[in-house]
Amino acid sequence: MDKNLLQAKDSLVVINIDDKDYTIGKNALTGSELRQLANVSISAGIWAAVTGTNNDRYIKPEETIELQTGLKFYTAKMTISPNK
Repeated sequence: MDKNLLQAKDSLVVINIDDKDYTIGKNALTGSELRQLANVSISAGIWAAVTGTNNDRYIKPEETIELQTGLKFYTAKMTISPNK
């Protein structure tokens, strides 16, 4: 993990990925940095949980996310197996 993600360069932000809290020393991360932080496998994606809706948002690897304390993310496999 990149130690710069955890250093207090900006104000500290606490986010949650898959029910685990991470204290971040940056106010923004890319999707790739979020994946690295949570050690997400290449076959999984990361989504921002949108409270009270069914509109959770997939985070692209190159996308920059402005962080604030309390944001929640989750990971899931990117492929869906058809029912047989």
